[in-house]
Amino acid sequence: MSDLSPRLQGVVTELLSTRARLLSAVRALDQAALDRAPAGGGWSIGEILHHLQLIERSVTRVAAKQVQHAAESGLGPDPRTDSILHSLDSFDVEDSPRKITAPSGFVPRAGLPRAELLDGLASSREALLAQVQAARRYDLTQLTFPHPVFGKIDLYQWLLYVAQHEIRHLHQIERVLAAGSDPTAAAGPRAGARSSIYDLQDLLGDAASRAAAYLGGLPGRPVAPTEEAVRLIERFDEPLPSSPTDPKEVLRLMDTHGSPATMAMAGPRFFGFVIGGSLPATLAANWLAGAWDQNTAFFWETPSTAMMEQVALKWLVELFGLPPGTAGGFVTGATMANFTALAAARHAVLERAGWNVEADGLIGAPPLTVIVGEEVHSTMLKSLGMLGLGRKRMTRVPVDSQGRMRASELPRITGPAIVCLQAGNVNTGAFDPIGEICDHLSGTGAWVHVDGAFGLWAAAVPSLRGLAAGLEKADSWGTDAHKWLNVPYDSGLALVKDGAALSAAMAVTADYLPRAGTQRNPSDYTPELSRRARGVEVWAALKSLGRSGVAEMIERNCRQARRFAQGLQAAGHPVLNDVVLNQVVVSFGDEARTRRVIAGIQKEGTCWAGPTVWQGRTAMRISVSGWSTSDDDVEKSLRAILAVAGKD
Repeated sequence: MSDLSPRLQGVVTELLSTRARLLSAVRALDQAALDRAPAGGGWSIGEILHHLQLIERSVTRVAAKQVQHAAESGLGPDPRTDSILHSLDSFDVEDSPRKITAPSGFVPRAGLPRAELLDGLASSREALLAQVQAARRYDLTQLTFPHPVFGKIDLYQWLLYVAQHEIRHLHQIERVLAAGSDPTAAAGPRAGARSSIYDLQDLLGDAASRAAAYLGGLPGRPVAPTEEAVRLIERFDEPLPSSPTDPKEVLRLMDTHGSPATMAMAGPRFFGFVIGGSLPATLAANWLAGAWDQNTAFFWETPSTAMMEQVALKWLVELFGLPPGTAGGFVTGATMANFTALAAARHAVLERAGWNVEADGLIGAPPLTVIVGEEVHSTMLKSLGMLGLGRKRMTRVPVDSQGRMRASELPRITGPAIVCLQAGNVNTGAFDPIGEICDHLSGTGAWVHVDGAFGLWAAAVPSLRGLAAGLEKADSWGTDAHKWLNVPYDSGLALVKDGAALSAAMAVTADYLPRAGTQRNPSDYTPELSRRARGVEVWAALKSLGRSGVAEMIERNCRQARRFAQGLQAAGHPVLNDVVLNQVVVSFGDEARTRRVIAGIQKEGTCWAGPTVWQGRTAMRISVSGWSTSDDDVEKSLRAILAVAGKD
């Protein structure tokens, strides 16, 4: 093993050591013990051991063929040598191998003699390690083959996946065997009983391994789940259990039935709904913050998470170029971000008219004018409706061919008013002329709110900031962090220049709640009192990326959107928008043909994009906003789209 990297060599050494302990334990058992099943039923210990051999032999055969192909094809070194099995360093899973499900071709034999089992375990392990050692010399990502769950997987992903599965079995079996003649002793704590710290580490380790295997398989599987995978979720629909279920079994069911039926939104080729996946640092931060389980409402009760939110807010204000001192709240998404900011707007404009809307409501309040563009997003209308301002009771301003509000068409304002603008039209990515409109409204007392669910992030990029010229002149802004900052769902941001207006609209007091102090209390700026620490993931994203990393990610996605547009137009498919950001709207002909092509692309599986209607014309919308989307992913997706369109 001298040619292996130190990290990989350590993992292989651990695998060999685990196998040595396992063989020693098996030798200490008689045939009757091997033929017994552990607590909970299922396979006997001997069948579990044989299943392990079958898995090892399968991956060895696959690896041998791929290594031979690599040698004949002259493929280069594997750039990921050190990480082939890196997650196994701390891999630790279930106490008992109950209810293991064997895929077709991996059903073990019962009653195998102990000597045959021992010989098989030794030889299959040596053969597998030899192929792992040989395979690492090549670029394993170029060697792909079909997989029953992921659709298609490369040899790197296969080796990692199977090795994780193998070490799970080794640990399971070793714990069962450690119980000696009483295999039920290894079954773990009674279901529903309080687990030990060791049990919890075991469970979380299993979750981490399953999550890593899931994420590692995304690039090679169809983006949309297969029909067969979706049928599996019916297994969740069962009568309410009458008694507790082992948490490990809960997790196994979730992964086995749930993972294959997910849309690969976390992958690199999902181009629907402006969803970008989760940056590694934000996903890990989400897990750790979940372990903390902090109800981040008040600073002194949850100082760590409250401080991270406070710092993240300060960084965001600086990143977007907003006025110093801008207040904000971390909410669920852009809908609640707009709702929260508009609540502050409602408070401020009615307060100036002598009305306390929080105390007295809207009945009898001075008339309040709401102005939106013709292309206002539906969630903005929902927010206005929830605030009692109505989904239809508003003035709509005409827009141009890209969906931008025409400043010259703004109505005359004479009383309390809120004007809602867009930074990034949901179809075209176009921006309302924010600075021009703010200047036009200067002196009227109108509150200007900007819905920047994804477009606000353009302000963080020097080459794109011109799209949002005058952004700082507005009074409030709403955006999502789970869109272009690529943090886990859910994460929205309400930003308000007048912090007093925001806290007046949101803060609550009660005898049992902490008194106001000198530190910022997060719940004073959000609708929720009970709330998770959403700002932790935003802090992690900004800390890990820095200003330059955020700008590079957004600029890269915009460049990739332009490449989509270029390739589609060159093939004769009209792009209906000026691609100024990350949105591409393309037509494949009339409505019927366009919808057939979209359905074909989604079924083909290389990428996923959805339908839209842009100014009366049915089209497909491509939204590029993923941190993991590479230029190769764009080219692969473009080829797939053109191939499907060419067949219709």
